[in-house]
Amino acid sequence: MSRLRDLQVGDPLEIPTASGTAKFRIAAVVDDYLSERGAAITSLGTFRRITGDPRIESIQLLLKPGASQAAVARQVHRLLPQYPELVVASREEMRHRVTGFFDAFVSVLGGLTVAVLGLVTLVAITITAASLNARRKFLGLAALCGSPPQSVRRQLFAEGLLIGGAAWLAGAPSGLLAIGLSIGALSPWTGLTPAVAAPIPIVILTLPLVLLATSLAVWLPARRLPREIADTLRFE
Repeated sequence: MSRLRDLQVGDPLEIPTASGTAKFRIAAVVDDYLSERGAAITSLGTFRRITGDPRIESIQLLLKPGASQAAVARQVHRLLPQYPELVVASREEMRHRVTGFFDAFVSVLGGLTVAVLGLVTLVAITITAASLNARRKFLGLAALCGSPPQSVRRQLFAEGLLIGGAAWLAGAPSGLLAIGLSIGALSPWTGLTPAVAAPIPIVILTLPLVLLATSLAVWLPARRLPREIADTLRFE
């Protein structure tokens, strides 16, 4: 909440309640790992006074060194039989829940990066295939007029590699930029502003895959080049 609302020690804080607005001053700012949007922490007595709610949602237990977590959990359940659905989670379990949230958050950003790069790669393949389809007759006439098929294929492969390289140069920075934009867009809701770690080695490894995809888009039509010569003769 301190980050989301730019609040510091000593700043006033107004909390809406059923009986009106309660005014407080911030006594301290503490790290909060349990809520996504932040929380205002008060004593139990103050909370009950301003809300009129006697219920307890969560309790933090600090165990002495050597205490058994399982034994404490069993004792808590015995002391609170009116809460049959009570969950007693250890520090490791809470850490696993928090890290699970971060893992999901990072997975979304990674998926977005892959999606942007994949989309640009598909656009490059489509452009390459569409260009070859529009030039079928021209390629047939070029071969008919004496251009060696191997020379035509090399030219087509060179064009495919150029298109694939251009797509990678456009898609890789766009995917990396999307990470920072996504973090900035989600931070007002999560309060999290992690540093952007660009996976440069992985991005570089995608270059051969993009070039391979555009090369395959050229290779399939290039195999039909002799047939294009016959089609061109019939067309003429």
